[in-house]
Amino acid sequence: MSTALRLGRTLITLTDNEFGNGFQVGYLHFKKDFQGKRLTDSFLYNVLAQNIMDVYRQDRCNAGYILGFIIALAEQPPESPLRILGPAHQEE
Repeated sequence: MSTALRLGRTLITLTDNEFGNGFQVGYLHFKKDFQGKRLTDSFLYNVLAQNIMDVYRQDRCNAGYILGFIIALAEQPPESPLRILGPAHQEE
C-alpha cells in the first residue's frame, strides 16, 4: 500500500519513505539555517546542484530535499491575527 504527500492541491503518491524524508530534511534545513537571510543565486544554485547529485542518498530522497527546500523558500510567513490599527481613542 502506498502513501501520499499533499502539497497545496497536488497529491503525490509515494513509493517509499525516501521522497517524504528528503522533503522534510530540505524544508527544515531552509527554515533552520537560511530563512530571513539574504541569499545569492550562486548559493541557491550550489545547494540545489549538490543535493540533486548527492551520491550518499537515493535519488527520490534528493528530489524530495530539493522540493522541500524550494517550498520553504517560497513560503510566505503567516499573517498575524493582531493588527495595529492606530491610536486608541476614548470617548468622553
